[in-house]
Amino acid sequence: MTENGIPLAWLPTLPRRYAATAVDGALMLVALVAPTAFWGADDAAARGMRAALVVGAFLVYEPLCTGRFVTLGQWVTGVRVRSFDSGERIGVPRAFLRIWIKILLGILSFVVMPFVPGRRALHDLATGSIVIMAGAGMEFSRWASFHLVADGA
Repeated sequence: MTENGIPLAWLPTLPRRYAATAVDGALMLVALVAPTAFWGADDAAARGMRAALVVGAFLVYEPLCTGRFVTLGQWVTGVRVRSFDSGERIGVPRAFLRIWIKILLGILSFVVMPFVPGRRALHDLATGSIVIMAGAGMEFSRWASFHLVADGA
């Protein structure tokens, strides 16, 4: 079976996508709570550490890992974020834009996935990305290259 010409086996299920986000969210929560265990909840150092971790999470972890590598959630669930038109990694600048759109749209971005071809969230559509299964990378790249040429782009 296919969805918009993309074999369903290449696309993660919706629960798998939600799980990847939940794992990364849990990691961020632990990173924000951990300084409290070391320095106390009201300590200025703990507040400073939490602020630095929040900035690091949004400016470093998610964009760097998604754009160049994988996040913990993507690794655990076996999904990868790729460019829809080439199948290659999206790079850090697009990953940075993707996370900010994801934050701004919140749950709405994920609610539309069942209704969009390729199970793409709004932040995927806005940044030209798609989430695929890790093992489908080569096949998806060939598919994307073929459709790019076939569509005359």
